[in-house]
Amino acid sequence: MNILILGGGSAGWLAAAYLSRTNKVEIKLPKNSKPIGVGESTLPGLVKFFDYCGISEEDVINKCDGVIKYGIKHHGWHKTDWVHPFPNNTHAYHLDALKMIILLEEITRPRLCKVDNPDLVIDCTGFNSDFSKNKQFGSYKTLSNNMALFAPGDSNCQSITNTFAMDYGWMWNVDLRSRSGNGYVFNNNFISVNDAIEEFKNKNVGNVKAEDIQAIPFNNRYCLTPWLGNTVSVGLSCGFAEPLEATGLFLITWAIETIEKLKYKKNKEEIFNRSYVRLCQHVYDFLELFYTSSKNDHTEYWRSLKKYHTLNKPKYNINFFRENYSYKFLNDASL
Repeated sequence: MNILILGGGSAGWLAAAYLSRTNKVEIKLPKNSKPIGVGESTLPGLVKFFDYCGISEEDVINKCDGVIKYGIKHHGWHKTDWVHPFPNNTHAYHLDALKMIILLEEITRPRLCKVDNPDLVIDCTGFNSDFSKNKQFGSYKTLSNNMALFAPGDSNCQSITNTFAMDYGWMWNVDLRSRSGNGYVFNNNFISVNDAIEEFKNKNVGNVKAEDIQAIPFNNRYCLTPWLGNTVSVGLSCGFAEPLEATGLFLITWAIETIEKLKYKKNKEEIFNRSYVRLCQHVYDFLELFYTSSKNDHTEYWRSLKKYHTLNKPKYNINFFRENYSYKFLNDASL
């Protein structure tokens, strides 16, 4: 199949690296684009994805500032802190997303070619994609956060991602080999960016410097029809889920692998769209439970979420996820 990928960044280069193994692929990069790198926490499926693309674990550690990751620890959400481990002795990575892009480009460039008449166009042009302007998006009211602060900091090389409930959202800490990635996800309807910066500086565990803190707006949403005609939206162009359970790169690699599986099926568009929506709803159900099951009520932000306790009846409760949840369910929930 002849495939044209529009846009670089994590989505574009992951797609190019994977799909160029069995297809003719061209990638076109936008001018003056600057991918965002915050220190990426990943899920176990990325290990196999990288191996298929030709990236070894040694490459991740040495070229992407990588650290082996065994799970996620959540602090302050509930009465006790708890760890969400990976099942069956699997592992994932903490890695530098910008260095990952450089590595992906390095190994993929020799496999790329010119594509004049693409059978498929993959849109990896991000939040402001022209392709997504006329598409419909779904969302969850409970996932109301709309801003993120992020900054590098010191690293303790912990093999676990940490999240912390904050006054107006939550904070992450992801250790790489030489630094950490830190961020504060919050709702700016309840706290100003300047006040959020102050809380972030006071409570972060990565010892970030004020001058390194950046802010970015976002929407928690997922596209209802990412595949239309010969165009598929992948990455930020088809949605975003706040990175509470490190599903960002997973949603990208799932889409890429599914494109490859379905590329010759007559009803590929219908299957992909139905599966993607089901997958996103499963992810959103899980993330929503962190808020609706939390006992925090010390600010207006947390009290505003209490009304969703009675309105929403998720398929699973938080104890199910804490005790039994396997990341395999993410795949099982979709296809």
